Amino acid sequence: LQGALMVASVLALLAGFCGVVGFLMRFIGPLTIAPTITLISLSLFQTAADKGSTQWYICFMTIALVAIFSQYLRNIAIPFPCLKEPLHIFALFPVLLAVILSWVICVVLTETNALPSNSTEWGYAARTDTKINVLRQSSWFRFPYP
Repeated sequence: LQGALMVASVLALLAGFCGVVGFLMRFIGPLTIAPTITLISLSLFQTAADKGSTQWYICFMTIALVAIFSQYLRNIAIPFPCLKEPLHIFALFPVLLAVILSWVICVVLTETNALPSNSTEWGYAARTDTKINVLRQSSWFRFPYP
């Protein structure tokens, strides 16, 4: 399984570098992409509802941030010193930026003890230190077995 993921990742990188995606986009239009994204999101709805039901305000904040970044801030270009042209970062990474910002807010709420430390109280699921041992115990690099 790990080898298959590595091969699929390398093939995706090669397809992107070689311009295969741009070539295929001439044949794949919005009428193909929209139903595909809809079917994928419908299959993930139950998992998202289960995970989001423990902290609706964090869930709604993340959804609102995605909407704000992708719809209202998409035309704002951020200049970077190492690039010639400013980068439309909100159009490129709206979901990633929303998740990162939500995590930062949860970290601040956890560190200031605004979220309860008792696991039976509402708001505990938004704490970022409840499963920190998973990060401490996991290996950062691991080579798959053949």
